[in-house]
Amino acid sequence: MRVFIFLMMVFFFSCPSVAKPRNPKHPHLSATKYLRPEYAAIVMRADTGEVLHTAAADHLRHPASLTKMMTLYIVFDQLKSGKLKLTSLIRISHHACKQMPCKLGLRVGQALTLKEAILATVTRSANDVAVALAEKISGSEAAFAHLMTETGKKIGLKNTVFKNASGVPHPGNITTATDMALLSKALINHHPERYVHFNTPSFRFRGQVVKNHNHLLGLGGVDGIKTGLTNASGYNLAASAKRGDIRLITVVMGGPSWQWRDRRVSDLMHTHFKKLGIEPAASGKHASPPYWAKGAVDTAHVYDGKELTQLVTEDPKPPSKNVSFKTPAGFPKHWVRHAPVRKAIKKMTKKVTAKKKKKRKLLRRSV
Repeated sequence: MRVFIFLMMVFFFSCPSVAKPRNPKHPHLSATKYLRPEYAAIVMRADTGEVLHTAAADHLRHPASLTKMMTLYIVFDQLKSGKLKLTSLIRISHHACKQMPCKLGLRVGQALTLKEAILATVTRSANDVAVALAEKISGSEAAFAHLMTETGKKIGLKNTVFKNASGVPHPGNITTATDMALLSKALINHHPERYVHFNTPSFRFRGQVVKNHNHLLGLGGVDGIKTGLTNASGYNLAASAKRGDIRLITVVMGGPSWQWRDRRVSDLMHTHFKKLGIEPAASGKHASPPYWAKGAVDTAHVYDGKELTQLVTEDPKPPSKNVSFKTPAGFPKHWVRHAPVRKAIKKMTKKVTAKKKKKRKLLRRSV
């Protein structure tokens, strides 16, 4: 009996049908396993491609909605070749309709113009519209994803594989900060007349105002490009800014919050424009809102992959009065909405309360 069980176990574990599937492009990456959201960044000149700053820029990451930059790059190629027009109708299929948010929420069979589809993809990052665009061009999203990967290879994306048109969670949807910077550069240089769409703060669509997720637009010369977020990717942003005759591209991936991500992109932009001898215009704004508490770890420092809770608790002057769990002094109110910050504050509160109880016990014994 034991021999039979042993033989069955050997057969089971050696059977190729149950072996863990692997990504053929990156054998060390499981096709069914997501990467961890860790920090990566790059700063690049848009004209020369010169790299000014890197941090884990060639490490694999999930692009999330940065994927839509490639979707739009192909759409712009189709417009340039005359295969599509801005007035072309994009119809929503059943597959497009059932995509997860963010989306416009159009019903099956409804249509919108290509110009509206471009603006919806840029601003709301509409997943249903991105899939509808893919089906319009290639007939199916799977075929379009293959076209995306092949197009990426042509423009120099060495470590990028696309599995869908929107960037919704998929373990095989992988890229690097370097590749996303190269894709941004290609959009700017190959389609300058279409790149202006990325600078759209909002647009009106059938009675509703659709706002852009990129909060840095208009700050420090930022005029694009795209945000992204999934649980596996963290907060991503590919941004571009022009000051004088110099344009920089900055990509930050794996941020712990959108505030942290935006501040980090802004700091990198400002630092490297300054190194090139370019200061922001007197009337311009540098996006440096006080997202961090007074005395907390400076966001200008390179994020080393620590959890946000650890960074908060490293504050040399942690808040001491949090018994009623109100926003501590020095913390912006919007911070408390973020779970890691709530957890950190609660942890500090418990420590303070425990110390007070211990002190009271000692006083009672001494009386």
